[in-house]
Amino acid sequence: MLRNAIVIICLAVLTACASTSGSDIHIGDISKRTLIADYPKFSATYVDKRLTDKQTVQLFSWPEGLRIDVFFGTWCHDSQREVPKFLKAIEKRPIVAYQLIGLDYNKTEPTGRAAAANVKFTPTFVVYVNNEEIGRIVERTNKGFIEDITAMVKQHEKENS
Repeated sequence: MLRNAIVIICLAVLTACASTSGSDIHIGDISKRTLIADYPKFSATYVDKRLTDKQTVQLFSWPEGLRIDVFFGTWCHDSQREVPKFLKAIEKRPIVAYQLIGLDYNKTEPTGRAAAANVKFTPTFVVYVNNEEIGRIVERTNKGFIEDITAMVKQHEKENS
């Protein structure tokens, strides 16, 4: 009898812990404002990022049809480091369309966009020009968001000229 009571108490405690740890996981679309306001690990990196003059010039060289789908996990340390840097980098260029898509631990979300985009790691930034994928940044940049995306855009323009 005592053993059964201990097992039930342990299960109750474990269930409570499991539901508490999942409370900071956001799955699906989320706005920049909500992400920065509700997730302190994202806001700390966001506030800390500044652009150089060279980066600003590169940012304004991007075409109007540029769109970026950002697949990330609020639970993922790489996402906590990289997504705020991306958001800060593009805030001077509001014409750049982007979508923030939160994933669960299995890198999925209910609408299946992560599966359709073949996302295996977080964060994954899928870059499009006029709805054509021109490149990806997976987990971290090579040189920086602006530099890496600028290189993708230039390569795309070279291939299509």
